[in-house]
Amino acid sequence: MASKLVSVLMVILLSSCGGGGGGSSTPSKDISSIWEAVDTNFVIDLREATLNEPISFLFLDTDKETILCTCSAQLTGTKYAGSYALDCSSCSAPYDVLVFTNGSYNISSSNNVTFCDVVGDTSTCAVYE
Repeated sequence: MASKLVSVLMVILLSSCGGGGGGSSTPSKDISSIWEAVDTNFVIDLREATLNEPISFLFLDTDKETILCTCSAQLTGTKYAGSYALDCSSCSAPYDVLVFTNGSYNISSSNNVTFCDVVGDTSTCAVYE
């Protein structure tokens, strides 16, 4: 009886902790987060983002303590992958090319998001964590 109880408790413990299996591939961070660029000092604060609703946010350079752009966007898809329409109407050079762009986002299981902008015929991707 005692060994049965221990076995049941171990199963409950392992399943509640995610143990005993291959682990979860669902990211613990979703698109409504603060994102810091991996290779620059750029930060995008999307904590107020709601899918399929217009949002406004600042695109920042934390190293220079500068606002690079004031942007609006609409995200469609899921909390972890989808597309966006971006309008950054007040950007300083050289970011003034981001006036309007479409793109996609995808959050990996390691909680990095890849944003890929499409401007004309060119696609540019950046990774944020």
